[in-house]
Amino acid sequence: MKTKIVLFIGLFFFLSIGTIAQLPAGGMFVGGALSFTVTSDKDVIGNTTTEGPTRTNLTIMPLAGMFLDDNLSVGAGIGFSRNSVKRTPGGTEIVDSQNMFHVAPFARYSVGDDQAGLFAQAGFDLGFGGTKSKSGGTVTDGPGIFTMGFGLRPGVYYYLMPNLSIDAHFGLIGYNLYREKDANDDKYIESRFSLRLDARSVNFGLIYYL
Repeated sequence: MKTKIVLFIGLFFFLSIGTIAQLPAGGMFVGGALSFTVTSDKDVIGNTTTEGPTRTNLTIMPLAGMFLDDNLSVGAGIGFSRNSVKRTPGGTEIVDSQNMFHVAPFARYSVGDDQAGLFAQAGFDLGFGGTKSKSGGTVTDGPGIFTMGFGLRPGVYYYLMPNLSIDAHFGLIGYNLYREKDANDDKYIESRFSLRLDARSVNFGLIYYL
């Protein structure tokens, strides 16, 4: 199967937090994250093309926090995510969707100077939501979903100007729990421990300091 990304818009705006040398305790920062992707699949066999599902992913995560001292910052993000898959078997449009609300406190310890440095960021994420399936004009509620995760991510920061820096997270050491529960109280539970320290897991963010 050949997959084409037909639309990819990713904006990580003030995704991380940083530290400024000699910044007084109590200094505040605000920011957030926004990402939107649409992916479609096609099978091409000879002269026959079969359209596959279309997957849409949206995440909105505003955040705010404060500096406890020159090296330690804490904050939290509160946001929303939606993942959906659209299929048209037999000409009938079917959309399966997952809607989640997230609460994600975090803390970061940084070492460096006014230009660049290193950091370690610890975070905890809780997610609450559910699933729905829409077939034609009929909507059916699916299982409720609960997620929990915590982890530690190393990274580097570099100041582009006094109030603006670019951060790069690389790798993750952490644990994630995913649970589905239906109306009969039947559950599906998946847990995962992750250890990733490679270039494929690098994320970038821009930070603005108040």
